[in-house]
Order: sequence, then C-alpha cells, then structure tokens
Amino acid sequence: MVADRITGLLEELRQVIQERDLLSLRAACLAGELAREEAGEAIADVSTADWIRHELRLGYQAAADLVRVGLEMDSLADTVTAVAEHEIGFQHLVFMARTKHQVGAKPFPEDHLLAEAKEVSVGRFWHLCQQARHAADAAGMARDQEWAVEERALRINQQENGMVTLSGVLDPVGGAAVRTALEPLAKRAGKDDPRDHERRLADALVELATHAMDQATPRQRPHLNITATMGTLFMVPGSAAAEMEQGAPICDVTVARIACDCSITRHVFNSDSVLIDLGREKRVVSPKLRKALERRDQHCRWPGCTRPGSWCEAHHVVPWMRGGPTDQRNLVLLCTRHHWQVHEGRWTLYLYSDGHLEVVRPPIDFVAMPRAPTAA
Repeated sequence: MVADRITGLLEELRQVIQERDLLSLRAACLAGELAREEAGEAIADVSTADWIRHELRLGYQAAADLVRVGLEMDSLADTVTAVAEHEIGFQHLVFMARTKHQVGAKPFPEDHLLAEAKEVSVGRFWHLCQQARHAADAAGMARDQEWAVEERALRINQQENGMVTLSGVLDPVGGAAVRTALEPLAKRAGKDDPRDHERRLADALVELATHAMDQATPRQRPHLNITATMGTLFMVPGSAAAEMEQGAPICDVTVARIACDCSITRHVFNSDSVLIDLGREKRVVSPKLRKALERRDQHCRWPGCTRPGSWCEAHHVVPWMRGGPTDQRNLVLLCTRHHWQVHEGRWTLYLYSDGHLEVVRPPIDFVAMPRAPTAA
C-alpha cells in the first residue's frame, strides 16, 4: 500500500512539473514579445527583464531567463518542441538559450546539446553547455571569468556580541579553490564528532587561516596578539578577560589553550598604566622541541584522528601555568578541534609513562553554555 501511494504521488508530481514546463514556455513566449517591443525601456526606462521582475515579483534571474528563452525560441525550435513533448525540462532550455546568446553569431551545436539534454540531469547539462560555449567562444568565456575575478568580494563584520559574520562572492575558480582547501579539513574528526557540516566548514576555515600564519619559521605566531594579566593567565577567579587586537575579549580557558604553544612577552605597568618593563619574547615550546614532537607523534594524538603533525598544536597535559614541564613527557600534538575539546570542552587527557594517551569525556553534570543570540 505504501509503495502504491508513493508511486501515485510521484506520477501526480510528474504531471504537475510537466504542466509547469508548458506554462513556462508560454510565459517565455510572452516575455520575449515584451522584450521585442522594448516594453521595459518604453514604460519604466529600465530593461524589460528588470521591469518584469518588478511587476511580477520575480527574482531577476528568473525574469531574465524568461526573456532570454522567449527571444531564442525561434532559433531553438527543436529544443522548444522537446520541452513541449516532455523529453527534456524547461531548465534544460534555459541553459541552452543562455549559451546560444553567449555564443552570438558563431555556429551553435543545438542538435548535439539537445541529444545530451535528453540523457543527462540539469546539473550535468550546465557543464556541457559551458564546454560548448568554450568551444565556440573561448575568448568570450575568458572575459567572463576575468570579470568574475574582479567581482570577488568578502565582507567581515563584527557584531555587538563579538561574533563575526562573513559574507561574499567568489568566481568559480576561486570558489573551487576554497572548497577544495576546506572540505578535507571539514571531515568528521572521528565517530564522536557531533558537528554538522556548516560548523565543520567554519572550523576548517579558522584552522586553514591559523595554519597559513603558522608557516613562518619556526612556527612563530606574532599574528594573534593577546594581552592578559597574570591573574587571567593563571585562571585566578575575578581576573579580567584577556583582549585581542582585532576581536572581542576572550575568557581565561581560551587563553590557556592558546598559551600551550605560543610566544610570551612580559609587560610590567605601574599604577598609572605606564610601561616600566618589557621582557624578551620567549617561546613556550622551542622550535627544536616542536620538531621532536612532530617526529614522535606524526599526527594528532586524539584517538582516531589523523591530522598531520604540522597542522597540530603542542598541548601541555599538565598546564605549564600549574607547573607542568615543557618537555616531551608532558606534551602531545593535538589538532585545533581536539585541542579546543580539551580546554573549552573540558575533556581530560592522561599521558602514561609508556606513551599511551587516554581520553576521558567531561563529567556528566558539565553542561555547555547555550549559544548567545546573534545581535540584530
């Protein structure tokens, strides 16, 4: 019974989609006639596509596609017939019309593309149209890609609560490069990783940026400057939050994580906040020790994690602020995600004399704080 119901619903949906495609053909025909009359320019002093968008409450791309298909219907008669006979979808025709317009007066392989459209999905057909466009007008496609690069934009805004929002647009090549770099870093870090894909992508972006800055020799980090009092550094109750140069105040737990593997410079101020002593910068984990850790651990020591050692941070099992030594007996390499879990996530590590590392979940009564609402 369930199978029969599903089959019936699918067939009804198929009929609705086919009826929609026929209506879309009629709509495109009307939009094409309006474009030939230059209706938008005559009435509203804008393009016909923009005028249709405004009058009919459409997105600009939807309105532009109707106009483009309408203007190319005569030159793509076989493809229009294929849509009318339900051999292909209306969106196949949209991509065909766009490509025909881009190619201009150059020869256009409608027969070849129509045969492909009958066999492939809309997504795959877009790629085939791009290939046909390049074959007919490589210079034109190159100009479009140059324009796309010039249109790259990234906006970084800080909200009142300290959260940072990103928005932007990338050209196809740039977008592919970013996705290719992020996706391997955004894989789940073992079976106990509850993060969704968007959270993992965000973490991957932060990790990628951090790793890029860490490539200065030898893994020095002047790029993230944090000012903290001794009380904050030693997590003394009542101490002020630490401050970053380009960000919101951060809590002592986060400072403790960053302090595991960083450079520290002592600044002494008098009661009037005047600097009276400036100590020398000192690495918590020396470059020589860092290399030894990478040779020993090779990758993140968290069970099941294979993030390469060069992408990891040195973690003090017993915090050096509490007297833990900075040597191989007290240090392990952890990737950014698992280092965060140990500090902010309250997981516990036990490093035994034989080198075995045990990972223990936080106490059952530890409840993570809920997310703060994003500022409007």
